[in-house]
Formats: sequence, structure tokens, C-alpha cells
Amino acid sequence: MGLRTMKGAHPFITLDKGVEEPLPSEDHHMATISLLDGSLQLTIYHDQNSREYEDNICICFVEDSTEDEKLFKADEVSIFLTPEETGLLVLELNRALEAYRQPNS
Repeated sequence: MGLRTMKGAHPFITLDKGVEEPLPSEDHHMATISLLDGSLQLTIYHDQNSREYEDNICICFVEDSTEDEKLFKADEVSIFLTPEETGLLVLELNRALEAYRQPNS
């Protein structure tokens, strides 16, 4: 798993406000998922601009909360995953969803 905030940079986590992640090319569909009553926005996309990295599937969190309610230190945090890590995440999310859907025994 990689964390980076600037194209071409070595992986690191966003700690400073105002550092922006390069946007993916516009021809790729990105849906934003609203979480925690709208205070946290989640966008997942394949970053075409970062093909030189193996971890170019981005999970981007944008947080709009008061300082005392924040989950992250920065307003925007991007986590970059490899295809294998993404597959494992999808697998575990599907397992959790299936467990939720099972009738109580």
C-alpha cells in the first residue's frame, strides 16, 4: 500500500492542508460515496497519471468536519493500492456484506 500526495513523489501521507492529488483523466468514471452523515467523501479511481507505480488505484477521503471531530489530520487523504491489495479489500468487503445478509442462526 502506498500513500502519496504529488505525482512523481515517493509515497508519503498528506499532512499539510492544500496539497492536492493529481486528478485522474476525465474519461474515467468516478463516483463519490458520502459517509458519516456527509462529513466524509470517498472516491475510488485508477490513477492513469501514475502508471509508473504499481500502486495506482486510489482511495481518496475528503473530510469536512470540525477539528475536534476529524478522523484524519488533513482535509484530504489519498491511499494508493496495488491491484492485489485492491482485490483483497474487495474480497473482504464482499465477505462482510455476505455475513450481513445471512439470516441470524
